[in-house]
Amino acid sequence: MSESRAKQQQEQVDSPYRRVGILAIGIVAALALIFAFNFVARAFGGNEAKLMEAVVATLKEPRINGQFSLAQQAQTNTFSMKGSFVAQDLKKISLTGEVDGAYQGEQLNVPVKAYSDLGQATTYINISNAPKVAETVGASAPTLKTDLTSLAGKIDNKWVKIQQGKNTSNTCTSDLFAKISSDSGASKQVAGIFSGNRFLKVDGVEKKDDTTQVYTVNYDEDAMTSFIKSLKTTDFFKATKSCDSTYDPLGTEAAAAAKTSATAQQQTAQSQKSSVTTKMTAINGRITDITVVSSLNNQVNTTRVSLDFKSGEPLTAPTDNIIESSAVQEELTSLGKIFQEQQQQSAQSSQVVQ
Repeated sequence: MSESRAKQQQEQVDSPYRRVGILAIGIVAALALIFAFNFVARAFGGNEAKLMEAVVATLKEPRINGQFSLAQQAQTNTFSMKGSFVAQDLKKISLTGEVDGAYQGEQLNVPVKAYSDLGQATTYINISNAPKVAETVGASAPTLKTDLTSLAGKIDNKWVKIQQGKNTSNTCTSDLFAKISSDSGASKQVAGIFSGNRFLKVDGVEKKDDTTQVYTVNYDEDAMTSFIKSLKTTDFFKATKSCDSTYDPLGTEAAAAAKTSATAQQQTAQSQKSSVTTKMTAINGRITDITVVSSLNNQVNTTRVSLDFKSGEPLTAPTDNIIESSAVQEELTSLGKIFQEQQQQSAQSSQVVQ
């Protein structure tokens, strides 16, 4: 298989559904990551501590309202997404957005809504215009067409309910937070671990005025992985009943394992020129704006989030037009197998090229 063919297959897999999923997961993961910052905010000095204090103050707000936009510029497929989300007590999250873009020369518009109750480990996802997406993607990826068409017919304009089961990571994180907040010894241990695994670094601060600071931030995923591993070796972690060796709140260990199992792809990625710039604005001690710009060769991704803390109506779960995720399990399982095969073929192709 040629490298260009492998790349084309990968682009076919990279559908608007996947874009929506990545963004929704990213918002939740970012909240979880920021929540973890409180572990070290009180015991670490410098700009990192100031930024963490602002983030902690933000997350203590009972309601966080956000406006977001995401844009990808690539040679073949270009996507953008914009919308809004609400986080209530960091337990319930709702999102409304719209994906626009060009896929293999075809224009696509995909309205999407999501609701998640972290306490109940339940998520609802609603996607409109699914048949058009299936037709467009299936036209250039024949192996996916049958499953995509069937899936689209079942989920279009319906709320797909995903019951994730008990989330032990959320419970463990909450219990650790309580313990570290009240135990100075535990807090100092975590600060020591962070000092050796600084997953968050402030590269610069621009002071706009007495109330506004713009932080340029560097996030190191490998350092975060090491931080979590070291955290799990401490006595207070082992003594926390809700925590065990599987604790991986951000999936960093799983991601590291995936990188190890895909050596060829990793080596290829490392040989490509990439960059990430993250800026976070704090006003009156709370985060109000986040901008992330990443580039890899000829592809540029830009994500912007603005926050406010105005009160609003309580978030509630959807009640009508709901289907269980089990109703589409057959199609999702089949698509998953095809995606996996294509990724393996892409990795083999990259290895041959090298």
